[in-house]
Amino acid sequence: MKRSLGAVSRVLLTAFVLGLWGCAIPKFDPSRRVERHESFLGDTYRQDGKVVDQIDLGDQLSAHPASKEKMPGFRTYNTLGLILGSIGGAMIGWQLGLAASDGTPNWNTAYIGGGVAAVGIVFGALASRELGAGVDAFNGSFGSASGEKSSRRDWSPVLIARRDGAACGVQLGF
Repeated sequence: MKRSLGAVSRVLLTAFVLGLWGCAIPKFDPSRRVERHESFLGDTYRQDGKVVDQIDLGDQLSAHPASKEKMPGFRTYNTLGLILGSIGGAMIGWQLGLAASDGTPNWNTAYIGGGVAAVGIVFGALASRELGAGVDAFNGSFGSASGEKSSRRDWSPVLIARRDGAACGVQLGF
């Protein structure tokens, strides 16, 4: 008995969607502090060691009295970043798909898609910055525990002039 490719793809798509549905991300609880973990690829926010849904976090912090002034454009920046990133990625991916299938890609479309995606990345970075400021303001509303540091790094530059033997140089540290 031969199955069509369409039936197999529908089964795989259904399994994928049900798998995503079972992997729900915990929602934000406004009665507890938020831990912020910074990395090169972006920040993650946790409560009790579990990653918190950033969209839910941003929506609730935008309405919270302690943090709403720090993140007035979070929703707009985040939405624009997602839309522009998706459009730019589709424009690039379509041309790469044409090139891989021995079609004739229009590379100008891919270049424009790269520019659109880059603008989307900028909007995503703005949303991330506002969310970080909102989390800091929210955590500050709980009061400072003894010895607790801010979740944001101190990026004050330090300029050091060094001379070692016959060599000398300047070092910039953060």
